[in-house]
Amino acid sequence: PYIKMSNAGRIINISSIGGHVGLPQNVMYTVTKGGMRLFTKSLAAELAETTITVNSISPGVMATPMNAKL
Repeated sequence: PYIKMSNAGRIINISSIGGHVGLPQNVMYTVTKGGMRLFTKSLAAELAETTITVNSISPGVMATPMNAKL
């Protein structure tokens, strides 16, 4: 509410490439990241009449032990 009252600001959400393409055996992860992606789009549309921008960053697969199988 404070950002909306000020009529200015930046909101940056973190998603994942999994929210764009889906990943096998990671259904819940991709569902939540896809939800974050659409939340960002919806919030941006809701705040379109203000000077508040809403963006999402969706990094790809990173080389970590968790992602070794990918």
